[in-house]
Amino acid sequence: MRFPLSPQSLTVFATKGYKMKTHKASAKRFRVTGKGKIVRRRAGKQHLLAKKNTKRKFCLSKMHEVSRSDYDNVIGALPYLKVDRNAKCRASSSSVI
Repeated sequence: MRFPLSPQSLTVFATKGYKMKTHKASAKRFRVTGKGKIVRRRAGKQHLLAKKNTKRKFCLSKMHEVSRSDYDNVIGALPYLKVDRNAKCRASSSSVI
């Protein structure tokens, strides 16, 4: 004997989707410029500065753009970063002339 389906059994409940998590160490290391480029600090400015000349230390102080090969990894670690996700494609197409 079959029972008719009750209206309660046909109710579909919406489940919450997975919330992506920000990698906090990456969030402290990378920033986004006004144009949407991802920048990082240069390595080598923490210690042993006495043997480095002033010009070298000055250049190490500047922010440096993330390379195209690391771009996808940074975006994956920082899913909510307000970044121009097509900048990688534009940078690769503009360099080939």
